Amino acid sequence: MFFLYDLERTITLHPYYFGPHMREYLINKLLTDVEGTCTGRYYIICVLDAYNISMGKILPGSGLAEFTISYRAVVWRPFKGETVDGVVTAVSKLGFFANVGPLPVFVSTHLIPADVKFDPTSNPPQFSDNEGQVIEKGAHVRLKLVGTRSDVGKMSAIGSIKEDYLGFVIRPESTTRQLLTNHIDVCKWNNRILFVIRFVIPSHACSSITCCNTLPPSVSPPSSIISSHISQGS
Repeated sequence: MFFLYDLERTITLHPYYFGPHMREYLINKLLTDVEGTCTGRYYIICVLDAYNISMGKILPGSGLAEFTISYRAVVWRPFKGETVDGVVTAVSKLGFFANVGPLPVFVSTHLIPADVKFDPTSNPPQFSDNEGQVIEKGAHVRLKLVGTRSDVGKMSAIGSIKEDYLGFVIRPESTTRQLLTNHIDVCKWNNRILFVIRFVIPSHACSSITCCNTLPPSVSPPSSIISSHISQGS
């Protein structure tokens, strides 16, 4: 689950960076140090803004300056019972591993439906129900987290697909690409791009709607543009 957290970070800065661009250096170092890291309880996905930077404190004996930065960040904290999508990274007879973003998840055979069995003769290794559901390396799966484990700087989880609507899912980008290919045409009129959406009217011809955000409200494309994209249905 995603949250918006107010966090603090202490950063040390070399005297070389003291000057009018010191704030910029501090922000860049903050982004480099914290974005994409794991605290053991959650992942810091993105820093939105740094709303307070303390006065620098010179560290005795080194010349470095220490700053405390208060910042706001989007974090992802996985919870037990959360349903998530992941990509399979490895498959064995004991189960399979999947990455849910930065979180590694293991799904054992005890948490896989009985009709989805491991096929030892397949290459690459896979679980299959012989009805089109194939779980292999690179497959997209939907699973439920049944437990999480926190370590220093990392997390892991145990998942299950032994419930309704869990398991293999069609790759989202493939579905979107197919939708765009089958139902949207792109054409030009007066050097502007028009998107023509095709749809089927029951018991009649296939018709279309023309959408274009770049056209002024008072300007409409000529009917020839639309009529040229109307195809007869069966």
